[in-house]
Amino acid sequence: IIILIENYFKIKLNENEINSMKLLMYFVTKNTSEQKELTIKHLSESNPKIYESYLTLIDRLISNRADSVVRNKLMFNLDLYLSKIYLYNQNQLSIGYIFEPLYNINSILLQDYYKNISLISHWNEVSCDGIFNKYEIEFIATHATIILNSIIRKHILFLFSGNNAVESVLHSKLKRGLGDNVRLYRELADDVEFDFIITNYQHKISTIPTIYISEVLNVKEILAIRNCVFNNSY
Repeated sequence: IIILIENYFKIKLNENEINSMKLLMYFVTKNTSEQKELTIKHLSESNPKIYESYLTLIDRLISNRADSVVRNKLMFNLDLYLSKIYLYNQNQLSIGYIFEPLYNINSILLQDYYKNISLISHWNEVSCDGIFNKYEIEFIATHATIILNSIIRKHILFLFSGNNAVESVLHSKLKRGLGDNVRLYRELADDVEFDFIITNYQHKISTIPTIYISEVLNVKEILAIRNCVFNNSY
């Protein structure tokens, strides 16, 4: 690509310009699985201290989610972003040119963004000697939050007493309204830890938070349920 640019514009880039362009291309290229694996390997071998601090960050981000699958997926996907921002930091390049902080965080994919900002800020001070600035922390937090919320599913038990047709309609409404990050079950499963129960009757399960509904379930109510599920504001 660099040779093509030089030939097209009939210029000769110096070594610093070539290195800067390589870094920029590395930053903006699409991340492949092979690239992620190589990045993790390179980081662990070239900078063990940063790699160890990275593992500490992963553990903090999933402290309330004791799930090895989630941990491995987060580590695999976040490492590339952390490596990129570390390179930008060490080369004193401004992240502002390629990243705009996300202040509108109504998306489900950005739930817990501010909590993760706090965790990463503390990690930056304790484990990284405060090397990352505010914008770099926001960059890490944004990608960590999106990755976590794209791989973590809420498990909800839907219990209904009444007409089968009404049950099917309500189940369909909830499934569409709550989105792909929620899995609805119609019966208990021994191997599933449920986050909530949604039901229209009093039950005897006291260990799981319950959201009660009626047979009339409109869009406003579904949005309120979604807020409860993803913000734990029940």
